[in-house]
Amino acid sequence: MSQAKIITIMGVKDGVGTSTFAYQLALALKKTGKNVLLLDGDAAHQGDLQLVSKTQIVWRNLDDLQKVPRPVTPSFLYGFLRGPEGIPSLQLATDRFQLKSKNPKDCLKALSEIVPFFDWVVADTGSHWNPYSAQLLNKADLLLFALNPHVTLIKEAKRKLEELTISYFPLKKVGWLALKWDFDSFLSIASVEELLKISCFGTTATESLLKLQKADWAVEGMQAFLPDLLYSVVDEKNNKSFLSNPSPNLNDRNEIKELKIQLLKEIQERMESKGIKEEEGVRSKVSKIILEVFNDKSDLIPSEIDRSYLLEELLDELLGLGPLEKLLGNENSGEILVNGTNTIYIEEKGQLQKTPFQFLSRDSLQKTIERILLPTGRRIDESSPMVDARLQCGSRINMIIPPLALDGPIISIRRFSKKIFNPQDLVGLGSLSSEMVQFLETSVASKLNILVAGGTGSGKTTLLNVLSSFIPEDQRIITIEDAAELSLNQPHVVRLESRPPNIEGKGAVTIRDLVRNALRMRPDRIVVGECRGAEALDMLQAMNTGHDGSLTTLHANSPRDALTRLETLVMFAGMELPSKAIREQIVSAIDLIVQVARLDGGCRKIVSIMKLEGMEQETFTLQNLFVYENGTFKKEAL
Repeated sequence: MSQAKIITIMGVKDGVGTSTFAYQLALALKKTGKNVLLLDGDAAHQGDLQLVSKTQIVWRNLDDLQKVPRPVTPSFLYGFLRGPEGIPSLQLATDRFQLKSKNPKDCLKALSEIVPFFDWVVADTGSHWNPYSAQLLNKADLLLFALNPHVTLIKEAKRKLEELTISYFPLKKVGWLALKWDFDSFLSIASVEELLKISCFGTTATESLLKLQKADWAVEGMQAFLPDLLYSVVDEKNNKSFLSNPSPNLNDRNEIKELKIQLLKEIQERMESKGIKEEEGVRSKVSKIILEVFNDKSDLIPSEIDRSYLLEELLDELLGLGPLEKLLGNENSGEILVNGTNTIYIEEKGQLQKTPFQFLSRDSLQKTIERILLPTGRRIDESSPMVDARLQCGSRINMIIPPLALDGPIISIRRFSKKIFNPQDLVGLGSLSSEMVQFLETSVASKLNILVAGGTGSGKTTLLNVLSSFIPEDQRIITIEDAAELSLNQPHVVRLESRPPNIEGKGAVTIRDLVRNALRMRPDRIVVGECRGAEALDMLQAMNTGHDGSLTTLHANSPRDALTRLETLVMFAGMELPSKAIREQIVSAIDLIVQVARLDGGCRKIVSIMKLEGMEQETFTLQNLFVYENGTFKKEAL
């Protein structure tokens, strides 16, 4: 809807003449030589506008429009929608009952296809707030209230104006029309303007019009205030009608970015003058300032922009994490990857997708980084350009900045699903078979030590959580993680989390420290979220000294790679053990290796379950128990 200017007419209550005036206005605009679309957008009274126009022509509706072959030409459209006095006219539906079955946003989408063929759209929205009128108002360049200037109606008008303010509609784009019936009890126009704080564009005699077959005299009378009405949708900067100066293309992210930067500058100046700081607890105050700027700078904001959405985005910039706020609120995204200012990717259902979101500037991205780190007590700067942290929501985050990151700050956020998957969920997703579930449940109950191996994002932690759920409730479980991801429902669970060093480089508590400490806490089971360092030796020793039934994960692409890597990690402990001794410990400790993988298309599968049988000439011997091949799970041997 980038070319036509949209005027919506709303009545303060039913029966004040809203439909009649909308028809008059469309006729008056047509006499100026412009192409006009008359739209019946009154959800509660579909068809009233057709009755007022006193035409025998049956109006078209959106369903009729959908059946028209594409592409649609202007000449065909003007003839197809031809209504009273030759004005193209359209209803949303044949009646309000049919309209209820339509999605308001779908209606707007259908309208957006034809509106660019017109110079003006006059929409009668009736007198009731509803999802359909809200969609039209959101795109309107001007809203006119039709009311009789009586004291009882002024109260209702003020209430509707308050609702408009709550909906972030700029009051600079609101006016009213006195549908005067010559009653002595009516207030003067000046009095109403003072009460409502919005301008009156003129008066019209709708009651007399209803008694006439022709509306020519009423239309001619309207010419007196039509220039003022049209002037209200004029670009003050260029002194041109928006008709010849269409709004910026909202598909151009640079246009939106520039708009936000302009508005933010004005908002921040007003916040500074009022002594309001960018911190939590001031959201309502900042919202009021943003609404003030929306009203004062309404000429900058194209009607295509959803003002409520824009308000939320500005609040996110001022008080939150910018575009990351909406991405963090999306429960379907698993990873959020920021590559500098202009590029943000998310992972959904195992697939990386580029998003349209961008940071406004390098400063905006830097402020977001500072807000993320503030609650963690961590810092990042040129002297320490990398950091790992955990958000309050539990997500893991890694950041790296210049000079190490050549194209600007890089943020990687690993999110964890709030949904706790059970074995049946994984079977339903095709990640493993029911027979594999039964085998793993028996293995955990039998206190076998299990190593889950896989690549990044392959589902190791999810599977570890499912395996942990098989542990009997009467056992004491100690979980040890870098960032708390596991969620166990058993009553006797002790959760431990490692701690990075502070700003001075002191106070670090490693996974290895926690594993050693856990051995003194009378554990029945030890579950380590991931072995990635010297803690591998302590984990093996725990498994070999009476703590059977322990579980852990490891990054590796195959079961044999997992054992080789485990051997390498043990060497990190600095004990200088010979390879043979390390391998003998591994053989004694590990019973099963469950290999998981993320396949093409993003699906995650258990691709093999192997039993570590022993060693043969210093080589690990493995036996396949289950394997995933050619799209099916197969049982090899038990």
